[in-house]
Amino acid sequence: MKPFIRYTTVLTLGLIAGYLIRDWQARNPGSAKDPRCIRVLDGDTIEVAWDGETNKVRLIGIDAPETRRGPKLTTYANKLDMPEDTLRRCGREATGFIEGIG
Repeated sequence: MKPFIRYTTVLTLGLIAGYLIRDWQARNPGSAKDPRCIRVLDGDTIEVAWDGETNKVRLIGIDAPETRRGPKLTTYANKLDMPEDTLRRCGREATGFIEGIG
């Protein structure tokens, strides 16, 4: 019987929290602005404007190849045993994909 009470309590608290958040947002419509992507930096990093600030945001779970030459690209190319130019092309394609999502 204890698991049933636990699950019921968690569900009830979640419903109450959801209602309170919805109620607060309804009373304060201008206080919470939605974040906006203002620029795609590369295939796994974007720049976001939110609440008057601009921040770089790394996308979780995405590791796109670099688009610029450098030690990071060389290390990645050696690790995958691929030409650097192929990886740069893949990086540009990843960037284009992210730009097309918005």
